This record gives sequence, structure tokens and C-alpha cells, in this order.
Amino acid sequence: MNSPESTNNSKTASELAADALEQATAQGGEAMRRLASDAVDITQRSVEQWREQAEVWRDDASEHIRANPLRSVLIAAGAGMVITLLLRALNR
Repeated sequence: MNSPESTNNSKTASELAADALEQATAQGGEAMRRLASDAVDITQRSVEQWREQAEVWRDDASEHIRANPLRSVLIAAGAGMVITLLLRALNR
């Protein structure tokens, strides 16, 4: 049934498949490292952009509060009342 020649051929094919798999794994590993590195770079840039935007919003809010202190206190009190009413309504 199985001749020694076919067993040798299947071993050779297995070895070739193993070599191809090792090579693909090595190339895939390098591609994954590059992809991970790019993802880290993109994430860091995004975080920095959001941080800068948050600082702009904070500065704008601070200027608005300084320019309109009474209105700011009334807005904060109104927002607090709305949140309190919503929480009470959800707890019933």
C-alpha cells in the first residue's frame, strides 16, 4: 500500500510545508510588529490631539465663566437640578 518512496515524498512535502509555514510566520510576525507600531503611533497622535482640544475647551469655558459668573452659576445649578430629577425618576 504505502511504498517507501511515497513515504519519503510525503515527508519531503511535509518538510516543505513546514519550511513555508516558518517563512510565512516570520514574515507575518514582522508585519504584525509594524502594524502594532503604527497603531501605537496613531493612538498617541490621537490622544495628543484630543488632549489639545480638551485644553482649548477648558480655556474657553474658563473665559466664559469669568465673563459671566452669575449666568454660569445659574446654569450649573439648573444642570444639577435636572440631573437630580432624572436620577430620582430612574430610581422609582
